[in-house]
Amino acid sequence: MIILLVVMFLAGCESYMTGAPNGICSVQRQRPYHDSFLPQMSPAPYRIETNSTSYRPNEPINITITGDGVSFKGFFVTADTTSGAFNGRVDNVTSNVRMVRNCGMTHTDNSSKTSVTIVWTPPPLVHVGNVRFISVVVANFSTFWNNVGSALLTPDFTVYETHKSVWAKMYAQAQNGQQQGGRQIGQVQNGQQQGSRLNGQVQNGQQQGGRLNGQVQNGQQQRRGQRGQGRTNRMRNVNGMQSQFRSMNG
Repeated sequence: MIILLVVMFLAGCESYMTGAPNGICSVQRQRPYHDSFLPQMSPAPYRIETNSTSYRPNEPINITITGDGVSFKGFFVTADTTSGAFNGRVDNVTSNVRMVRNCGMTHTDNSSKTSVTIVWTPPPLVHVGNVRFISVVVANFSTFWNNVGSALLTPDFTVYETHKSVWAKMYAQAQNGQQQGGRQIGQVQNGQQQGSRLNGQVQNGQQQGGRLNGQVQNGQQQRRGQRGQGRTNRMRNVNGMQSQFRSMNG
């Protein structure tokens, strides 16, 4: 599967003076469409060179398109990987290179050039399998070559982990996070239960306070009744004495 980080050499026609169009990756064949002209069948005078045949995490790889003095006018590069995916960071070293949106790298002008260098920084964690950079090189409007490829780059398995081990670690981390989240939920629920018990104790205290308040109010009412009954008895005694006094005087 060709993943389009591709360096593809496009023609020097007016429509592609500033490189491959953004829609280049949506067409079935990533190559120039120049009237009735098709790619050359003869061996290409160009090649893609890399400064290493293996790659390691975060260690830049130089990708140079060259023709040993034979000039070209445009380009665009893809990466063919055994994993079916491409990752990492791509930077341009020469000034006449730009990124095609979500696709690859291409030229910014159609002036004659004899070499272009792009830098790929491999991903830090998961490798992308074996990689070969594929290009289309255009010498002029009518003359261009497809499938100009680099040597195969293989991941250094002494420093890269396998996909299986990486996913196993990520799965273990996810499970650990779920367990920690479960413990935190349990702590929250336990706190809620303790809060409910405290709330029940408060409500029970309020009920006991209400009963005590009722008892106090009942005692106050009894004391008021007793005082009223005492006043009534005293008034009765006074009235009786006054009646006796009037009888004696009469």
